[in-house]
Formats: sequence, C-alpha cells, structure tokens
Amino acid sequence: MMKRLRLVVTALVMLSSFSLTAAAMSPISQASAAGGCADTFMTFPAWYKGLQDGDCNFQPKQSDGTTDLKATIIIIVLNVANIILQLVGYAAAVMLIIGGFKYMTAQGESDKMAGAKKTITNSIIGLIISIMAVAIVNLVVGIF
Repeated sequence: MMKRLRLVVTALVMLSSFSLTAAAMSPISQASAAGGCADTFMTFPAWYKGLQDGDCNFQPKQSDGTTDLKATIIIIVLNVANIILQLVGYAAAVMLIIGGFKYMTAQGESDKMAGAKKTITNSIIGLIISIMAVAIVNLVVGIF
C-alpha cells in the first residue's frame, strides 16, 4: 500500500513539475515577457500565424494596397492543416506508447504480442507520415 502511495505521489510531483516547466517555457509566456506577439500555443501554430500586424492584431494579407483574400484563406487553411497533422502525430506517439505497454504486459502470449507488434508498427508508420506531412505544410507556408 505504501509503495503504491509513494508511486502515485512521485508521479503527481513529476507531472506538476513538467506542467510548470512547459508553462514557463511556452511561447505565450515568452512573448508576453518580451512584449512581442505569440503566434504559437505550445507547439501548435495559431490559425492566424503570419497574419498579424505590428500591434498583434489580425491583418489579412495585402497586395497592391488591397486585401488579398485568396492568400489569406490559403494561409489559414495551411495553419489549420498543420494543427491537425500535429495532433495526428501526437496520437501516433501515444499509440506507440500503448503498443509498447501491451507488448510488455503480453506475458509471452503470442496473440497478444502479435497485436502489440501490429499496434507499434502502425503507430510508427503514422508517426513518419505525420512528420513528413507537417514538414511539407511548413514548407508551403514558408513559401507564402
């Protein structure tokens, strides 16, 4: 009983320290401390990334003194796609951890081990695809 309690307390302390560290190092806290604009939240870009003026207000793309609606919509769509692809990558990483846990707890049963290996393989494939997709989206966003 004491071992479980000690394990739970240790896990909670570690989780809270990681949370505080992430909050302290987040781009929002860094930008507000520096007085600048933050266009990311943790690792996710804001849907309006690249569409801010000097006062951190939303500003559509301008070309020749007029609003370029097409370029503005393309940037927003690419930012949303980037957010979705990052979520897919995080889900693949979680599935990799779940597959590893299933493999460790299979206790030598071949059907459980095969299912765990399939989960690990599929999550690695999903992780590679999502990393490549995020890189492609970031490349396209950089062009605009």
